[in-house]
Amino acid sequence: MIKKILAAIAALLVLLLLAFFGLLAYVEYNQATLLERVKQTLSKNIRGELSIEKLSLTFVKEFPNLSLTIQNVSIKDSAFHKEVFVAEKVFFKVNTLPLLRLKMDARSMVVENGKFYLYRDTAGYFNAEIFKVAKQDTTPTGNINFELEKLRIQNLQIISINELMGQHISVVAKDIRGTVENKGDKLVIPLEGTAHIDSMVFKADKGAFFVNKNATIKTTLEYLQEEKKLNILPSPIVMDGQTYMMKGYFKFDKKPAYINLDITNPTTDFSRARTVLSDVIAKQMVGMEVSSPVDVHITVKGDIVPLAPPEVDVSFKVKDATIKAYGVELTNTTLDGLFMNHAYPGVLNDDSNSRVSFIVKHTRVQGVPISAQVSVTDLIRLHLDMALQSHATLKDFNKLIPDYKYRFTGGNVDVDVAYKGTLDYYLDSTKQSDFDDTLRGTIKVANGAFVYDKRKIVLDKINTNIDLSIAKIDIKDLSASLNGNEIFFKGGITSLRKIFVVTEQRMQGNFKLDAPNFDMGKVLTESVMADASKVQAKPEDATKAAQAIDELTDRVTASILFTSNKFSYKKFVASKVKGEFVVSSKGLQVNNFNLNACKGTINVKGGLNTVSTKDRLNADVQIKNVDVKEFLSAAENFSQDAIVDSNVRGLFSVNASINTPLGKDYVPVMDSIRGRIYFSLKNGALVNFKPLQDIGKTLFKKRDFNNVTFAEIHDTVVIREGKMFIKRMEISSSVMRLFIQGRYAFKGIIDIAVQFPLNNIGKKSDDFFADNIGTDAKIGGNIILRVHGENNKTKISVDAGAIKRLDKELEDALK
Repeated sequence: MIKKILAAIAALLVLLLLAFFGLLAYVEYNQATLLERVKQTLSKNIRGELSIEKLSLTFVKEFPNLSLTIQNVSIKDSAFHKEVFVAEKVFFKVNTLPLLRLKMDARSMVVENGKFYLYRDTAGYFNAEIFKVAKQDTTPTGNINFELEKLRIQNLQIISINELMGQHISVVAKDIRGTVENKGDKLVIPLEGTAHIDSMVFKADKGAFFVNKNATIKTTLEYLQEEKKLNILPSPIVMDGQTYMMKGYFKFDKKPAYINLDITNPTTDFSRARTVLSDVIAKQMVGMEVSSPVDVHITVKGDIVPLAPPEVDVSFKVKDATIKAYGVELTNTTLDGLFMNHAYPGVLNDDSNSRVSFIVKHTRVQGVPISAQVSVTDLIRLHLDMALQSHATLKDFNKLIPDYKYRFTGGNVDVDVAYKGTLDYYLDSTKQSDFDDTLRGTIKVANGAFVYDKRKIVLDKINTNIDLSIAKIDIKDLSASLNGNEIFFKGGITSLRKIFVVTEQRMQGNFKLDAPNFDMGKVLTESVMADASKVQAKPEDATKAAQAIDELTDRVTASILFTSNKFSYKKFVASKVKGEFVVSSKGLQVNNFNLNACKGTINVKGGLNTVSTKDRLNADVQIKNVDVKEFLSAAENFSQDAIVDSNVRGLFSVNASINTPLGKDYVPVMDSIRGRIYFSLKNGALVNFKPLQDIGKTLFKKRDFNNVTFAEIHDTVVIREGKMFIKRMEISSSVMRLFIQGRYAFKGIIDIAVQFPLNNIGKKSDDFFADNIGTDAKIGGNIILRVHGENNKTKISVDAGAIKRLDKELEDALK
């Protein structure tokens, strides 16, 4: 029984094979007729040139069904005779019985190894217009029926070139499968499979997007025949492990056609997503990082018109993310963002009509809490509309500044700033005269504290309101304590805008600073930073933002009018102090600093240069009628011991020019000081001055050299590298008349020549006092003595050549 069944099956198979090969021979014999009928049917939808090389029958595709294979299909446009579509093979699953009557009933199609080439030139010619929708064939005896139910595409490259818009798109359908269901009023086409994107260039200057990307697609298309509308039902597209949902529709019932697409991914990985961007845009995002998923929503809608892009909206959201960009770190960031290319209706949708906006609900910029609303319209000229708020502690700002130099140590600040303007003005020097920007804002500081390590400055108890405008930063009634000195400060900084557009432009500040009782000794000491410097920040903590702040402060020039009822520095005490300081990146300039001190008046002009290797002081000083003893004591004898406060009495006046580097605690480096001093000492006296006492012991033992009173002593002293050179100077005193010249070293070493007129010899009355006769007067016979050595170990000798030698030393010093 089994043998009979097997024999029957074998016979059936043989009959089937014989039938197939017979049908194959029949098709081969009638190939020309079938080809012509296929061409006629397809040509109803084509205005171009259709060619098919060969038609054959096979089991290979859709087995065990029969497949009719069309090989080397080509469709060319009639205008340029260039290929629009080519395919190596197209397979149709066909019914057998109609085929015996040389009719083709195709229900399934497979396209293999093809290329679909779409091209639009600059004149507007579009080669896809060769395809047309055929009128319904009402003849009852059609030979070809293409009511496809299944579709498969393998390795079909789709290339779209639009020279008019500079677009180039290349996509390969690797393996796409689908079905076609005709529901009368619509066709339903589910598709799924894989595709490869070579690249997509939408605008030549933006570069290529989606370069070398693989995608998995699963979608359902609905074509509503009466409405001529193609619906894309919600469809997942997987790329780089991320799933994007797409939906939308195309409408073809009117010209131009209309597009409406919607693409979403609520969990977009930023690092992966940005790989779809072009190199041009990606270069602007180098170093950018977003720690949390980004909720992205893209819509594209509008008429499909050459040179008129549809409306594009890209919205994105992040929550509690860390964002790093351009050297700035934003932490705990929650924001909503939007890009659109149709900011103004009725205008071409391009970069000039685009807008990027952000609503930053909260973030920390380098540790500073901020909320903001930012909008940039016109990506060519960059119209910025920004509002920013911050309610923070001042310590929060330390990461924004190079805090290894200066930093906040306490206090709170409220910032509310709004700006509207066109950034293009700041980028293009030809437009600097046509600004249209506005700035308004307030900064309120309560109980702030600040330290500046490099200058050993502690500023605390800071309270102020600051108003901001495009023309001025207005500081209102700032009160603070500077190293323990109470100060009151007000004023403003102008030229704020120009600093951004003119490289050489400096901001100008004009301020008033009142310090009722100011002790400069608290500012210029080593110990004031002992407590504040216990916590030192690392230099590497400074960011690009910090560098920008450094550069900004380096470009500020501030003029400060200073007043003080009492001003002191170490032993020096002054009253009625008033003067103008100019502070800049180069240091400190002093203009007309006036004060009362030591029973006289002092005026100082000069500057402190902090740019050179060592801080350097240059000053012009006018001193009028000060008590010389008090003055030398207050000045700590200028760090010299040649003539000290205990040796001198009288009213002292000076015109001096000094230039010196400054050392520790801003004390002049005496070995390097240079200057010229004209001085006058009226009603003067030298008390217990060792050099004179030595002369008295040698020559005039009976005269009182312990307290020598003088007529006016006046002359010029030249200072060079730690030495004071005294020009020829007359001293007419209660004991004698002398002419002195020579040099003193600040280290106490002296070398002077004393010209002693012989008419000094003789008995003088108790009330003798000699008037000045002048350094050029004839003095008759004289003796020249040399006094040299250290103050406590001087030697006196007769030296007729001492004057010439000392004149030569002075001449060399002045070269």
